[in-house]
Amino acid sequence: MLNQFVLVGRVNNINKINDKECTITLEIPRSFKNENGDYENNYVDVTVRGEVAKTTMEYVVNNDLIGVKGRFVKTSDMTTLELNVEKITFLSQYKESE
Repeated sequence: MLNQFVLVGRVNNINKINDKECTITLEIPRSFKNENGDYENNYVDVTVRGEVAKTTMEYVVNNDLIGVKGRFVKTSDMTTLELNVEKITFLSQYKESE
């Protein structure tokens, strides 16, 4: 059995919990259009811990495109899954228009 996920999306929000833990909200576009002909986005929260979290909080800003790889972990209430990140790949930095 394999317990792994890979997500690619734009950083929508970074929430620092402490020096070695943060949560990131990824904005991931859907691959199909809605009834209005627009692409909608999914928003996924992932938890980053340890040295990966320190690097993330130092270098990642909103709208950066990143790839995350990790595993699913059950929470203490056993009704939701937590997405723990093991590796982050920096794909492109967001540059504001001049």
